[in-house]
Order: sequence, then structure tokens, then C-alpha cells
Amino acid sequence: MTFAARLCHVTLKVAFDLISVEDGSCHTVESFGEALDESDKATAKAMSAAYKSVMLQAFCIPVVGQDDPDRGKLVVAKSHDPEPVQGWDQWSKDVIEMIRVCQSEEALGRLQDTNRAMLKAIQRQRGELYQTIGVEFAARRRTVSPTTTAGGLSHPARAATPAATARTRKNAKTKAKELERA
Repeated sequence: MTFAARLCHVTLKVAFDLISVEDGSCHTVESFGEALDESDKATAKAMSAAYKSVMLQAFCIPVVGQDDPDRGKLVVAKSHDPEPVQGWDQWSKDVIEMIRVCQSEEALGRLQDTNRAMLKAIQRQRGELYQTIGVEFAARRRTVSPTTTAGGLSHPARAATPAATARTRKNAKTKAKELERA
């Protein structure tokens, strides 16, 4: 049996309180429930799975010889980041235009920080556009303000990476604090 429909995947951690009718003592039992469903019933199914698991474990109910009802092959839908309204092609063109008008390293950093979630999404969905945007960021960083090394020499390769940008910002903040102390 195969499923072509996209499935919703839900995982829950549930705590059940088992209360004694004799003395009122309470035992809390935690369990995970997991379910796949093509409609909106995945959460209810996950709750049922968690409850079944707790009952089987708490009361030592044997399950030898019973078939697993979820044994068929299922297709899990990939988590989907929403595409921009204008589409990835136009969005990337717009970002590249914004990169080209940035006048400072700080402006480039802000642009990158503001669009971080969308950049991660385009990296997963349209790698070639992500690479093009990365090339534009690197090129603009070299023309706006090249990073200097300890000896005062320009080091454009270091300016091209987001990690180097973060290091540059951190170094600038550290130097500013040292000047304030002096």
C-alpha cells in the first residue's frame, strides 16, 4: 500500500497522571506519541499513540504477535518554508539590487541579518540563486570596505564570509571598548 498524498508529521511529549481510587496517590507517566496523517487528525492520532504506550508500559500489557498497523510505506512531506509572494527569482533580484546600493559594511550586515530566514529558505530550495546572492554580497563587501589584517593589509577573502563579518563586527566593538577605557 503506497500513499501519494503529503502527510503531516506530529510528535508530542505527553504526561499522564494515574491516580489511585483507593488512597488518592498519583503517579505521573510521560510518553511520546508520533503520528502521520494526510488531514488534520495527526495530533489526535499522536495523543492516542502516547496514551496506548503509557497504558502498555504502566500496566505491563503483553503485545506479542500483534501486527503494527503503521507498517506500510509512507511519504513524509518536507517542511516547507513559504516562498515570497513575488517568487524566488524576483526576490533574489530585489535583494541583489539592495546589496548594490549598500554604502557600508554595516548596511550589508543589516541586510543579511534582516533576510536571514529567507536566505536559509532559498539556500534549501534554490541553491543556484543563493550562490548568486552570496557572490554579490562578497563583491560588494570588497568594494565597500575591505577588511584589514593585523598588519594593515587588505584581506578580501575574509570579508566574503558571514563568519568573517561577525568577527569584524566583534573586533570593532572590542576596539571601541578598549578606547573607552583608555
